[in-house]
Amino acid sequence: MITLHQFPRSPGIANASPFCLKVETYLKLANLDYHVATIIDPRKAPKGKLPYIEDDGLVVSDSRLILDYLERTYGQRLDGQLDDVQRAQSLVIQRTAEEHLYWAILWSRWVVPRAWAALRPIFFGDLPPVMRQLVPQVVRRQMIRDLRGQGMGRLDENEIVALADRDLSALSVLLGAKAFYFGNSPSVVDAVVMGSIANIVKMPIDTALVPIAKRYDNLVNHTERLLEQCYGG
Repeated sequence: MITLHQFPRSPGIANASPFCLKVETYLKLANLDYHVATIIDPRKAPKGKLPYIEDDGLVVSDSRLILDYLERTYGQRLDGQLDDVQRAQSLVIQRTAEEHLYWAILWSRWVVPRAWAALRPIFFGDLPPVMRQLVPQVVRRQMIRDLRGQGMGRLDENEIVALADRDLSALSVLLGAKAFYFGNSPSVVDAVVMGSIANIVKMPIDTALVPIAKRYDNLVNHTERLLEQCYGG
């Protein structure tokens, strides 16, 4: 059986990592048997990040490589119906969500003081008292360094929100009135986009991106539809 190593459950959402949520959603949509092993410290993971899976002794890290592995190993359970053009479109949509919008989500959680104040007890509230004081600041500094290294963290709030809005608008236009991106059944890209949107609108944190994302009814409905299908709401 597949073992999914990921962060603990979070209030309001199955997982506060878009990448963990994406992989577990894929496993559910693909009807693959799995169980979850919870890890708090991602430094203990093989590549120093979560999620990763173990399958018959094989360890696969990085959510993109995990889904590629699962599709190769267990058959094209979600993307088998896609043609070459749809596969290319799927890749571009995934990159928009995971290589650009993701950084705006990180910024909205870790940099903005009001959001950080709400996030801190959710992520670190169960740590022992001494660690509860030290670990959050260390992790936050690392997140801020990563954001500056990537470039998003060098922009001001208005610029970041505007860029995120353009991402969300593009994702919304491409989804349109369809139930899923490529028809009436979900594919990999649906799990990816849902993981991102859910991490904006379902987390109990009032970030700068929440009112922006909620303007796109089709993205919110798409997220709710998949959450209901996979997690019962």
